[in-house]
Amino acid sequence: MSLLMAGYEAPAGMISKGAVELAADAGLRAALTGDDPDLRAGAVEELLRHIAIVQYGIDRVAAEDVMIGGRRIKRGGSVIALLAAANHDPALSPTPDEMNARCPVRGHVAFGHGPHHYLGPELSRVMIGTSLSRLFTEFPALRVVDGDNRERDEYVMGGHLRPWVTW
Repeated sequence: MSLLMAGYEAPAGMISKGAVELAADAGLRAALTGDDPDLRAGAVEELLRHIAIVQYGIDRVAAEDVMIGGRRIKRGGSVIALLAAANHDPALSPTPDEMNARCPVRGHVAFGHGPHHYLGPELSRVMIGTSLSRLFTEFPALRVVDGDNRERDEYVMGGHLRPWVTW
């Protein structure tokens, strides 16, 4: 199940959500389809940081008394970590709610962290970057139109079911 989620569901959801975001962001789209490999890599990282592909919180139990965000969590107490919220932390980026391929700050937790780190993040980066770059190279005028653009809320990993587009 982990291989299916990591190898297919997460990149597929990320590609659909990334396509919708890039259709509306000419600057990021240009960074992804341009000739500068560092800028392309930055665009992929910003998509990963900005878009919440994991649609659930990760619950953890405190092994000892700790302070988190000014609140005391007692040993045995539960916390829920929302990766999507963590990726919008102002400590990661000077403009955490905006995508910027030139943003020098990295360290997002789109792939989790520590022993819960996602399987195959480098392969996912290549799949996402290559798919979206190729899509917008072939269809540079692609844009999302009104229609049934629902997200895959019933899945563990997010994404769009079938975004309506024109080019």
